[in-house]
Amino acid sequence: MEVKIEEEEGGKKILKTEKKHHTIMSLLRKYMWDSGIDTGYDEGHPYLGGSNLVIETDDLEENLKESISDIKEDLDNFKEEFDS
Repeated sequence: MEVKIEEEEGGKKILKTEKKHHTIMSLLRKYMWDSGIDTGYDEGHPYLGGSNLVIETDDLEENLKESISDIKEDLDNFKEEFDS
């Protein structure tokens, strides 16, 4: 999945994908929001494709790593429930 990062005024960053990745982007938005980071998700135009995740943070890379780590941990715990 190709992701482009654009920066706007006021510290907002926008993660853009060329194709629709609603599941991943919505999940990432929820985990970042739950950790106290202001985020928003825009599905983009239905015919033009792409998804946009707007994040207001000073340390985008660290916040993304933490949220992705939390997602992986929850998915591992979820899988363990079915493996037992």
